[in-house]
Amino acid sequence: MIGSVSQYFAVNSQDRRWGFHVLGAGHAVTPPGQSYPPQPNARGYDFQWERGRVLDEFGLLYLVSGRGVFESTHQSALTIEAGSAVLLFPGEWHRYRPDVDTGWEEYWILFGGTVVETWKKEGFLRMDQPVAGIGLGHSLAASFEELLRLTSQRGNSGSFAATGLCHLLIGRILIAGDALDDSRGRKMQEAADMLQLRADRVVDLQELARHCAMSYSAFRRAFQSHFGIPPHRFHQQARMALAKELLIGTPLPLKAIADRLSFQSEFYFMQAFKRLTGFTPTQWRLASRANASGN
Repeated sequence: MIGSVSQYFAVNSQDRRWGFHVLGAGHAVTPPGQSYPPQPNARGYDFQWERGRVLDEFGLLYLVSGRGVFESTHQSALTIEAGSAVLLFPGEWHRYRPDVDTGWEEYWILFGGTVVETWKKEGFLRMDQPVAGIGLGHSLAASFEELLRLTSQRGNSGSFAATGLCHLLIGRILIAGDALDDSRGRKMQEAADMLQLRADRVVDLQELARHCAMSYSAFRRAFQSHFGIPPHRFHQQARMALAKELLIGTPLPLKAIADRLSFQSEFYFMQAFKRLTGFTPTQWRLASRANASGN
């Protein structure tokens, strides 16, 4: 394994014509209890936790071990752990540091160019989704070490090879992130199916989150990102859809429908129905029957 190292590079006109260039790369280990960053960075790249930092180029931080916290203008404080890849955007305020109890081992790259700007414009790189959980099964440490070896070489051959490897690293991170999103998407679809199947009862959303092997806060964020509404609202809509079926398809009185849907009382059912539809159950039943008869 390469020891702690920080390398910064000047970008020439040929690098810019290439459309993608590496401006810096490094590796560092911060033991538990050590201040961060462990060594001064080059001018323009150093930062203190209290004030954070804004870069002029893109950056990529990859954690090999340990955990810590990251936050930016578009991302509230978020715990990052071994296997996390964090994208940093030019002009975007950010800050990060390891947990004092665990420390961490990190690799980092600074890069830029018209190609990267196009990725951002097309939505492949998003400021509101800067963290990808790659996982230890997709360890990129060997690729980062190879990149550091290439950037230590002088001349265009080393520069172009490092640029190509940086391009590959970002691609692997995006692919791994998409695979993780697909897995999360399947979990969210399964959760939504369960909420619809249980439209006739009260659902413990904390238990549903545990079924998805997620904390409730992570589950709620993932569900809202996937469906556009939080899980409790999704379930409310499913309950109201079933209520409408019962109102128009059966002669059941409101109290019986309220009991069927596990509401505490007819009053709570009427209150929830009107809040979500704008009508009382009776108004909706009468209007639906009138429309069905053509009046």
